[in-house]
Amino acid sequence: MAGPRSCPACGARLSRYNPDPLCSACMSASRSRSVAVPQWLWDSAPLRRALADLNLGAALAIVRTSARLSQLELGALLGWDQSKVQRAEKGTRDSLYDIRTLLQVADALDMPRTALAPLVLGIQDATIEEDDVDLTRRQFGGVLGGAALAGLAGAGGALDTIQVPAKVDQAHVRYLRATVDQLYERDQMIGGAALARGALRQFYRAQRMLEESDYGERTGQQLMAAAGELAVCVGWLAYDAGDHDLARHLYTEAMTLADEADDGTLAVQAREKMALQAVQRARNGTPGIARQALRQTGRAFEVARRDPEPRVHALLAAREAIASAILGDDRGYRQAITRAWREVDRGPGPGDPVWLRFVNGSEIGVAEAKGQMYLGHLRCPVFDVCPECDRE
Repeated sequence: MAGPRSCPACGARLSRYNPDPLCSACMSASRSRSVAVPQWLWDSAPLRRALADLNLGAALAIVRTSARLSQLELGALLGWDQSKVQRAEKGTRDSLYDIRTLLQVADALDMPRTALAPLVLGIQDATIEEDDVDLTRRQFGGVLGGAALAGLAGAGGALDTIQVPAKVDQAHVRYLRATVDQLYERDQMIGGAALARGALRQFYRAQRMLEESDYGERTGQQLMAAAGELAVCVGWLAYDAGDHDLARHLYTEAMTLADEADDGTLAVQAREKMALQAVQRARNGTPGIARQALRQTGRAFEVARRDPEPRVHALLAAREAIASAILGDDRGYRQAITRAWREVDRGPGPGDPVWLRFVNGSEIGVAEAKGQMYLGHLRCPVFDVCPECDRE
């Protein structure tokens, strides 16, 4: 009879009813939102502890649970069968202790070599500094234009270790989408500047998978959609970091992928971000750019007409309201902001994606205040009257 099992990450005794290799506390911690790193997982405390303790089975299990992958899906990413993953996590197979296998696994997951510092030095908080590589806007544009890997390797070799699978399946798509969700969650806490570089690396990897890997028609369509979602996410991070030119390039790339994948939701995402960027550029009163924002929201509304999620419509209406206000269209602003409030008051939808979670009453309130400011009638929070013209 087998003896009691323990969690390989913390040593806690595992319930016999727990089918996972980790205890619930370690699984939760591996998804912790308290880590402020460019790539969402590699600096988490449970992973560092497992590496420092040379517990590579636990490290593999932490990576898998954090990416919300089954053992079968992780095996597909690594080119292993499910039983091999299971034995590696339980520590009954020592293949990960072969340095060549370990590095192959790290590269397949696009894990930076610097993240192995706790393993190399045996100290949980150990770090290895990576030479900073300044990937300039021009170089980013080259990536988007399909430049060869060697072109960026000359800038410091930052992309040399990126590996792409010979064949892409559902596990790779899920891994990309889990990365997108985690990047949005990280952005809510620490902003885009800390995330943009590592996120762009992930997009470049997805782009190479589209160009170099083999996949079936259905998987290819899903891969295009996942790469497009990543492009929108990285574009937002670049925008948040102040690189508006890069953001525009990425949104355009996302629109191309949305068309190829015939993905209406992705098209709405990209157009909404394009509208936001146009609104920001039009703040100095440039009417042409504000009209661009209205056109983008109008097209997004057409695509999203059958989308039941209230937050989608609330966000698009808020973008329309601000653009109308910049153009001095008081009536258009009021109609749009009323729609935004009506939609957000319906509450979150059952299928709201991570990228929409910031859309709430506070977000619409900010849009309303901005619109009133652009129209010159910002209400006083005390008297509810515009001090400039005494309008209610």
